[in-house]
Amino acid sequence: MAVNLDWLQTFIAFAQQESFTRAARALHLSQPAVHAQVQKLSDALGVALYVREGRVIRLTEEGRRTLAFGREILARLTRFEEELRGLAPARPLVLAAGEGALLHLLPGAVRAILDAGIDLRTRLADASEAESLVRNGEAHIGVGVREATGEGLEIVTLAEFGNALAVPPGHELASRTWVDVRALRDQRLVAPPEGAPLRRALDFAARAAGVELHVVLEAPSWATALNYVARGFGVAVVNDLVAAPPDVIKVRFRGLPRGAYRAFRRAGADHPPSARRSWELLERATSRVA
Repeated sequence: MAVNLDWLQTFIAFAQQESFTRAARALHLSQPAVHAQVQKLSDALGVALYVREGRVIRLTEEGRRTLAFGREILARLTRFEEELRGLAPARPLVLAAGEGALLHLLPGAVRAILDAGIDLRTRLADASEAESLVRNGEAHIGVGVREATGEGLEIVTLAEFGNALAVPPGHELASRTWVDVRALRDQRLVAPPEGAPLRRALDFAARAAGVELHVVLEAPSWATALNYVARGFGVAVVNDLVAAPPDVIKVRFRGLPRGAYRAFRRAGADHPPSARRSWELLERATSRVA
């Protein structure tokens, strides 16, 4: 059985709405018609596209890949129609990245992309969320702190980074050339939330050194952590690519693993010209930051 374009469009609506009822409403079809088209697509491909977990519908891995494929096919069809009519592509470039990357790593790249006349949209997402958006076709490019592997993804390293201790001026550690986890003994610490990569690394280093960390506040972002330090709430270990405000001093922090910001996109996809150009500009602009 050949795959029908209407089935793909219906499946995309169903996957986005995560509901047959809402998809039927959006498509102005009956719910049985939506269900039948999704089932026909599943039968044609020979795989299950979703599973039910109680009242929740969840896409299978095959369903997520079909969703990304369907979006790519429809995007290519739209671009083809626009090219035939001599129109510029309507879909903007979508870049998914975390707050730290958008604030401290990517401003130069964003400027270069905008200066190239590319219509850009940014989406705030951590590395895991950005990867999901890229795989599903909702974002063209993702940027995050992640490993240099990923099946089905093309990945490039944009910048490597170490860590720094952020302290207010006049703090006892402000004049040090470098510190390690032992310097945090008896310090009021502004730390990332439990489970965050840096928090896990700090906890591991502290246990190995026999240091008890005194966490007074948890900060969900580098900007929040630096703001807390500037207000005198404590000290914070941060990514050393983060630019400190005038009322905060950074001291090199040793003993923690280095990290890397990496950009990723779907491997082998038919990327539009704006996405290919943005990928090049992203690499060029961030190489100057690193």
